Amino acid sequence: MTWQDELKRKYRNPERAAAHFLPLWKRSDRIFATRVSEPMGLANKIRDLMSGKNEGWWAKRTLLLELIAADLGYELAELLGGPLALKHALVFPEAPSLKPLGAQDEPCRLGRSGWLLHQAVAELGGPDTQRWLLAPPGAGKTLVLRYLKQRHDREFSVVAAPTLEAATESVSSQLPLVVEIEVRDDRSDPAALQAFARRSTPTVIMAPFVPASSETSNRYFGPGQRRPPRSFLHGALPGWRIVEAELPAGWRERMIHWVDGRLEESAGDSKFDEQELLTWLAERDPDEVLIKTPGDLLALCAEVHLHGVDDADLREMAERWTSRVLAQPAAEASDARVWCRRVGAETFRRLARARVMGSVPLDRGLTPRAWEDVVPAASTPGSADGCGAGVAVAHLRELGLLRGAEDGALQLYPRWVMAGHAIEGVRDALEAESVESWGRLPVDASRRWIVDASLDGLSLAGFCTVVKEVLRHAEERDTLAVAGAIETVFSAAARRLAECAARLKPRERERWQRLAELQARFLLLDQSYGERPLPITRYHIDEWIADAWTFSLRLPCPPSWPEDRLVREFPGWASSLRVEQLDTMDLPWTHDRGEYGGPEVSRAARRVAEMASEILRRCVDKESPEKLSTILVPGLIEVAPEKKWMVRPEHVRALRGSWEQSFLVERLGATPRRDVMVERLWSGAVALAGDVASAIEEMTPGHAELLGFLLDHVPEPLFDETLAQRGFKTSAKAFARLPPRLRRTALLRWARPSTGRPPSFADAREMTAAFTHDDLDVLLELTTDTEANLAAELAIVVWRLSPQRAREETALAVQHHRPSAKSWFWAAPRSETPRLAVLAGELDENAAWLLRWARARLADGGDEADSLYRIVRALVRAGHGGVRG
Repeated sequence: MTWQDELKRKYRNPERAAAHFLPLWKRSDRIFATRVSEPMGLANKIRDLMSGKNEGWWAKRTLLLELIAADLGYELAELLGGPLALKHALVFPEAPSLKPLGAQDEPCRLGRSGWLLHQAVAELGGPDTQRWLLAPPGAGKTLVLRYLKQRHDREFSVVAAPTLEAATESVSSQLPLVVEIEVRDDRSDPAALQAFARRSTPTVIMAPFVPASSETSNRYFGPGQRRPPRSFLHGALPGWRIVEAELPAGWRERMIHWVDGRLEESAGDSKFDEQELLTWLAERDPDEVLIKTPGDLLALCAEVHLHGVDDADLREMAERWTSRVLAQPAAEASDARVWCRRVGAETFRRLARARVMGSVPLDRGLTPRAWEDVVPAASTPGSADGCGAGVAVAHLRELGLLRGAEDGALQLYPRWVMAGHAIEGVRDALEAESVESWGRLPVDASRRWIVDASLDGLSLAGFCTVVKEVLRHAEERDTLAVAGAIETVFSAAARRLAECAARLKPRERERWQRLAELQARFLLLDQSYGERPLPITRYHIDEWIADAWTFSLRLPCPPSWPEDRLVREFPGWASSLRVEQLDTMDLPWTHDRGEYGGPEVSRAARRVAEMASEILRRCVDKESPEKLSTILVPGLIEVAPEKKWMVRPEHVRALRGSWEQSFLVERLGATPRRDVMVERLWSGAVALAGDVASAIEEMTPGHAELLGFLLDHVPEPLFDETLAQRGFKTSAKAFARLPPRLRRTALLRWARPSTGRPPSFADAREMTAAFTHDDLDVLLELTTDTEANLAAELAIVVWRLSPQRAREETALAVQHHRPSAKSWFWAAPRSETPRLAVLAGELDENAAWLLRWARARLADGGDEADSLYRIVRALVRAGHGGVRG
């Protein structure tokens, strides 16, 4: 049976099939409102498909084809009558092994609002007609164009061009227009922008740079900042709205998870491990310096898919990627591919090394003409007229190895591959033992991370050789290269000290101490931080504090170090350290970032937090300080038991909504002295308010993680003791937050407080919403020996949670003539009246409350009305409620 026969059997004719598939098709497109014809028009198209006319219209509507094929139980290729070549399958050039995007697939959503595709489409529907969308290289601009062109070419017009002027041929399009621009041309851009501004339909121009204007041209925005900050974007381009595509916090984690899922659906084996890659990134690139964009990450994922991560050196990974991607046989016999296979890999290596060893800042791109000057002679196609380097640059741009940068010029891509080869170049300079050849490089903030990575990659013996050479040069001359080398090697030594301090030989330890003394000579008082001394070239204060603290903790104080010199910077070398000498406004701090929230913390800040307990342990203070920098609070809580310090409410309050709160919970979970720390921390937490319930309410919004940890680990005797002293006010919200092991204690202390009045009827009614099946036993206990109104409310809860338990308790109360019988009768729902009417006959006739209950239920009518009437009359005859005489 053919698929055509199956369609006829299931739907009889194309008209009925069209009526079935049309609404499904409309609901399937999650981004755009699909423009479709009426059912009759679709029926005609289905009739064409059944007759073998599957080109043109059907080739662009693979989503509908997939719906039909899945419904009929056939492969898509069978509907098309031959091998499947889907035009709507989007492959990833950076990761060819990754399953292509099918007709129903979207690019990875990096945030709640998606990512670049979703933002570009949203901007087209905004109130302003013309938008300039800032997106860095590797953000996915080309993918947006391919997606729109292949799937929605009748709804949008798309164009990619090197400059705005080259894209002006698309101005006449009447459709909404999306343009990708690679480089800036200050000469032609103004006129081109005016041409686009005259369009009557929406336009989105995607580019990594801000277009030149009077507000942004030739202006200094700070070291390492190649484009204006966000505050300068508003109104910087008259007639246009500039929008920045900012990657949300956690984007790398979400994308790696997405890649992992698609690789599982791809053919062949994979060495990709989601958790291993996340760990590798956390260790090698915590500040997102190497992997800055989705394109960078996708190229890295392709490498990990083939080789895994293990302990691979970045240089090795970059070399594998270069050899595999650039030297592989060309699938297309274009001039660029042929050139790339022959000399592309070596060209990329040499360009990366030349860029890092050059003078132009590394985060600033080069113009095409400047790149021609850098291209090695062996990489040119051998043109006799001298334009060979220009052809090589053109090939690199065509292959995506040179891409538009944030300053409107061109940068090597992917970034981490460029860095791997650049590190190799710096490593060669380090091994040449010429400080003057590499010492100036880290002075440039854009190159500093490359030099740091090169130093971190050296063996301990190799690094000690560099230290020795730097000290030798420092004794001979005072140059910028020497200053840069001293400060960079000092920082690199600090990063190593946590692991290698014990392995240093005495002579090497003396050299490292001498390095610290030289670093102290290269300090300047910075007015921005209250005249705090900072290095000349590496004046990032978080990094400086982390490095100096590490030296003072891991190495003995140098013999010639002046007493109490630089106490804040080197507290481990102070003769008598006090907390107030540490606690200053310029200690590292963290802050929330991105639409997903979540704190942002630098590697340096984490290092300071990890050392805080060691530093505070050396303090001579007898009492804990009332106020403390948030980053020191976890350390204070760790040392509080041994120093007999109090954890104050102010310390707990400082952790509200902070990264330090998560860090503290992490540390508490790993320490063997957790119990004594929890006791101190619990005392400080409950002191936030008058009673335990109020303290829980106070902590719930901003201390959720810490509160959960405390409630899970506070000892039950300590919890009960705290309740006896402070009480537990009526708070359903606080009670619901308690884990099962603490609920019984809290409920008993709430109902039977040690001091003050017991809960009222209104209090009980408020609390009932928080009670669950786990509380039944203690609720039953309380209904027998608490105040009548409270018992009645608790009985209502039992009837709601477990009617069977309530019936059993009611029967026992009647059988043993307990006072609680009144509560059970009055709390019972109306549906229980027949059973209660039978039990009422067994009650003592002196139960005056029974008359009121029976009379109230008598008004409900029903089959039990006669029984209730007899109860009423019997009670009246017994002298309850009757009129005498």
